[in-house]
Amino acid sequence: KKERKVKGKLKVGGTDVFGDVDKRAVQATIRQRMGALRHCYEKILRSKPGLEGKMTFTITVSVMGSVTRVAIEEDTLGDSGLKGCVKAKVKGWRFPIKAEEAWDTTFPVVFSGS
Repeated sequence: KKERKVKGKLKVGGTDVFGDVDKRAVQATIRQRMGALRHCYEKILRSKPGLEGKMTFTITVSVMGSVTRVAIEEDTLGDSGLKGCVKAKVKGWRFPIKAEEAWDTTFPVVFSGS
């Protein structure tokens, strides 16, 4: 059976940052980490080619830059496999940002096939 090549596109929307950290650095880090989420999405697209939608994440980041909490506030894709995969990936992110106290950020990601 020939493996179909699937290509998913991810677009990060406006990032809200709650805490005393550099918003541009947070946005840049999130953009750099999109490849991991794209990998999850493309894996699911092989069996569900029409799957598209948006997930909005709220994450909490420790003073050392590691993600301590991942919440998916909105999910229009409705795929539990994708949700589990992206949550695990985001949980492993590290932000090269030191802060006085833990901080949160909320950002939407739009998933679309090509």
